This record gives sequence, C-alpha cells and structure tokens, in this order.
Amino acid sequence: MRTLSWRSRVFPLFLIETKATPQKREEGFRQARAYAILQNPERPIPYLWVAAGLRDWYYGLSKAPDCLSIRYQPILKLPEREELVAAFSVPSQLTLSEAAEEIRHIQALLLEGYQLISSGNPKKDWLKFAHWWESFLLNRPYPKDIKSPICRKLERLYSSFEGGVKWAYPFRHLYRKLFQGKGLGQFLTPIEVIEFLAAWADPRPGQRILDPAMGSGGFIEVVAAYLQARYGVRSPALEGALVGWEKEESFLPLARVFCQMLLYKGDGHTFEGKNLQAADAFEEFDSNAPLFDCILTNPPAEELPAEKVEELEKKGFELFGRGRDKSPLTAVAFLEMALRLLKEGGRLGIIVPVGFLSGSDHRMARYRLFSERLTPHALIELPRGFFPKAASAMAILLGEKGKPPPGHKAILIATGARDLGAQLKLLKMLATYAG
Repeated sequence: MRTLSWRSRVFPLFLIETKATPQKREEGFRQARAYAILQNPERPIPYLWVAAGLRDWYYGLSKAPDCLSIRYQPILKLPEREELVAAFSVPSQLTLSEAAEEIRHIQALLLEGYQLISSGNPKKDWLKFAHWWESFLLNRPYPKDIKSPICRKLERLYSSFEGGVKWAYPFRHLYRKLFQGKGLGQFLTPIEVIEFLAAWADPRPGQRILDPAMGSGGFIEVVAAYLQARYGVRSPALEGALVGWEKEESFLPLARVFCQMLLYKGDGHTFEGKNLQAADAFEEFDSNAPLFDCILTNPPAEELPAEKVEELEKKGFELFGRGRDKSPLTAVAFLEMALRLLKEGGRLGIIVPVGFLSGSDHRMARYRLFSERLTPHALIELPRGFFPKAASAMAILLGEKGKPPPGHKAILIATGARDLGAQLKLLKMLATYAG
C-alpha cells in the first residue's frame, strides 16, 4: 500500500490509495478519506483516486454549502483543468501549473524568510518571524532583535505580497510543518463547521463576538469575512467587534497574521487583531466585563484536572454538579463561562463531546443548562472521525441565552447516516428554522 499526493505539497489535489484486489476498494476508499482529512482538516484534499487491482475509482469532495460532514462522492472521470484550479482556491484565470507554481513559490519564500532568522529554537524563532510579519503588514518598526540587513532581505523576498488565500494558507502550513506532532490537531476546526456557525449566528455591525478558545483564528477570520461581505464592515470597525483568547502563546501571532493576510485589501486599513490575546480564558474571565452578543467556539475536548474544577467552583461555577454528578469536562466549563459572558438573548454556538449530550455522568449539568440557562435551537451530532484527532464523536450545540419558554422544542440531527441526500434535507430544515 502506498499514498501519493500530487501537484503541490501545500494544497495536494489528489491522494492515491492502492490495494491489491478490486474487492478491497471500499477499504481503500475509507483509508484514503482518512488520510485526506488528516492532511488538513480545514481544507481536505479535494479528489481521491483508489486503485484496486486493475480498476480505478475516483471520488470528489462534496461541495454542498450546508453539508456539515466531510463527504466524498463517486465521480466518473478525473476533473477538467478548470475544476482543479477552482479546487485550489486561486484565481480562475491561472492555469493549473501556474497556480501550483505560485503556491509553491510563496511557500518557498516563507520558509526562506523563516530560515533567515532561525536560531534553532522553533518556538522563539516563530514568535520573532510572526512579529516581523505583523510589523510588515501594519507598517510599524521592525523588532529590535532582527538585524536591519535581515529585515531588508525579508522585504525583498516579500515585495510581491498581495494577501489573500495564496499567502495566508502557506503561512499557516509553515506553522504546521514546524510544530508537526506537537498537539496541533486539537486547535483545528473544519471550515464547514465554522462557516455554518457564522451563518447561523448572523453577527451584525455593532455587535461584539468572542471566541474564548481561538486556536489559529478560524472563527475570527470567518466572522470578519462574513461581516465584510454581508454588511460591508471595514477593518477599523472589526477591531472592536472581534475578541479572541488563546492560552497557547505561539498561536496568537499565527491567528493575527493569518487574519491580517486573509483580510488584507491594500487600502491602508489592515486588520490588526488588537483584541486577540494570549490568555487562558478562565483567567481572562471577568463577570463584570462588558457582555457579548455572540460566542462561537470549539473548546478542547478533554477533562479538567480536579484542582482546576475546584478553582472554578470557588469562582461560582455551578454546572459541574456535586459528588457523583460532577461533569469535569472542559466543554462544560466553557459553556458556563459563555453563558456568563453573553447578553440575555445572545447566541451561542459551541462544539461539545456527544457524551455530554447523552451520558448519564452529565445529567445534572444538562438539567441546569437546558432548564434554566440556555434555550437550545439545535443539537447536531457529527459523524465520528469528522474531527480526526478527537477521542470521541462531537456535536454542535446552538442556542440563545435565557430560560426556555414552556413547550420549547429543539431540533436534533444526527449526521452519521450514509445517505447524503437525507442529511442535506435535514440540514436545510435546520437552516430554515434557524434563519
């Protein structure tokens, strides 16, 4: 068995899975799909090619905008050049070879620039490199610990900078390359989920939006793009609207620069990310601070240490329950924090382990949540493997802060069924209900 990725190491277009006999086609497809998602959970490889025996089968990534699971459908032939260019998310006027070459060129530039300042300490070097980028994008003085000749060479390297997807995703890919195998997967939320949550929340101009577990800034970037595209909100107004917290220090500059590159317009109004902060959400939490209109987040799917639970209970957190009814999940703590930070009627979209919604260990937390504090709109179970590095299946919880009215009912959706048509029908019902 072997796997190959073609065209570009930044955004592979194909993944080939070979099996000995035609009877193992299904096994090959499942293995190829897993590899394709793990390569980049936010932007999965768009085409799979399964060679089983002397037969070839082709699969294409589903493009349905309201599909919440990563799906591949059989296709009869390989896509035409124009379709491959579209899969790259680069301008359609470029040929495939030109698009791939441009992406590779930008990746090489970024790596060369990083190596200029490298001292052998990846985390320290990464912070310095990202700091230089922020200075470059915001037209500020460069960091004092980077020598002027190096700054001038970096400027020459990046003199063709235009912003957008072509730069932002290779920049994030460089981070993955530097810190591969060091817990990165826990921070990544598939783009389908982020875009769906942003559309459901429908943030408006003048509202304040928070992601207390920001990671690489996916929610911040999508919400900013949503506000720009739908309401014409420009960067100065976005600064006060978007707040993000992330306890992993190396992710803060990644989130800032990633958003700055994607939102870059060249009009002198670069998004600075002033309210994106390196902070533990529970340390940053202040019940007396101004409240938010919307919170969208994907907290770590893990249990809190006993001492952390005790610390939060001293701060008044109550969803953990008592004795055997305690729910020491990080997601439960984030739920309570989000409800304390939301305005009455504020919208909450959060990713939680499925076990929290069904397990007997969490019945007290669920009772307090759904009977007193949150009006649920929908609970959407995602298929196992949608978050490849998560230990359990995950679900989307959508709701508004406030006690549910008598007789209130929420929509329950399980997206693990194999019938894609049935899934899309359910999701369209959800979009109509929530819209």
